[in-house]
Amino acid sequence: AQHDALTALPNRLLFDEVADRNLAFAQRRGHTLAVLAIDLDGFKTVNDTQGHAAGDEVLKTVAQRIQAAIRASDIVARIGGDEFILLLSEVDQAAAMDTAERIVQALSEPYPQVLAPVSASAGVALFPRHGADTKTLALAADQALYRAKQAGKRRAVLA
Repeated sequence: AQHDALTALPNRLLFDEVADRNLAFAQRRGHTLAVLAIDLDGFKTVNDTQGHAAGDEVLKTVAQRIQAAIRASDIVARIGGDEFILLLSEVDQAAAMDTAERIVQALSEPYPQVLAPVSASAGVALFPRHGADTKTLALAADQALYRAKQAGKRRAVLA
């Protein structure tokens, strides 16, 4: 009930629970953390032209690529469709942006047996700079994600 059946990643419910705990810890210790909103670019074309089975394989690969790009102490969740959210603990702005850019690059590499180009866009929000709670940080990251898409996709944008 706390994991996405397709990717085996945590779902939004588990993400929020872990994020709230990490946020409380960060507040107590005076640490920063980052919330990243990630969305795939061109994913709909995969489903439309090659079917949902191909789309499912892309999503599984995305989950693996994100997990390979983050530390074991970080958390990634699939929150629906081709949308993912991450929490990076004890990171500054430079490290958060570096991680976001590495993820965008990794998710923009070709996918096996997928003809349509798929890439990713990311929005990054930092605690405490962009919000004091998980909901506010997620909203700020989401707004930055939409700015990344408006700026031409395949990039990471800071809130």
